[in-house]
Amino acid sequence: MKHILILFFTLFTFSVFSQDTSNFSSKNQIGIDVLPAIIGLSTPNNGIFDRLELSYRRAFSSKYSGAVRMKFGNSYLADYRIDTTSTDTIGRYMTYIANNSVELSFVFSRKFSFKKVNFYTGLIASFSRVRGYERTYPRALQLAPIPSLTQEILYNENQSHIRLGYGLEVGFEVLMTQRFSLLLNTKAMIYHNRGSWNYLNFDDTLTEVPIKSSDFEFLPFSSAMLLYRL
Repeated sequence: MKHILILFFTLFTFSVFSQDTSNFSSKNQIGIDVLPAIIGLSTPNNGIFDRLELSYRRAFSSKYSGAVRMKFGNSYLADYRIDTTSTDTIGRYMTYIANNSVELSFVFSRKFSFKKVNFYTGLIASFSRVRGYERTYPRALQLAPIPSLTQEILYNENQSHIRLGYGLEVGFEVLMTQRFSLLLNTKAMIYHNRGSWNYLNFDDTLTEVPIKSSDFEFLPFSSAMLLYRL
């Protein structure tokens, strides 16, 4: 976090001395999120390419713009577990771990300008296809610990579900050159997960478990989008 704050302060200071872009009238921008690379370089347990997010933004007027973003991620998203004493599952541990997703999002925002910095507030909506794996493990005792990665797996299949989201986004854009800028975003989202997963019973039949959950997420640093004006 310290490295990120230092970088943001440096970029904000740099914007004070950057050239004026007020006469550059391009309405289209493409971009890539560089925040995963920043985190990957500053922390030992994160990879540079854990997440990839691409963006296309178009200005509808001097104040309003829209953006389409596509994000590919390899990160923890959800962990669904069952701990039950029913006769068909006692002595077993069942889980569905979702750790990969493809997300399509749409943003509509309003711009407020101050010297060489543009501030944005907007609405965001997203649709994600979340993927992972469902597993059933043997468990000798009902209250035994969660199985280790080396434990026998009785059932293992890929699984997926959908994730719908909507919320608010606030950001400020540092104008670096005539064509390049950096858009730093903060967002608050509500997500709804829908789908189902399966576990293996003692009689080797599958039981379907519905996924119907909601969660709230607030990210003070959700992205650092490096943008290029076409």
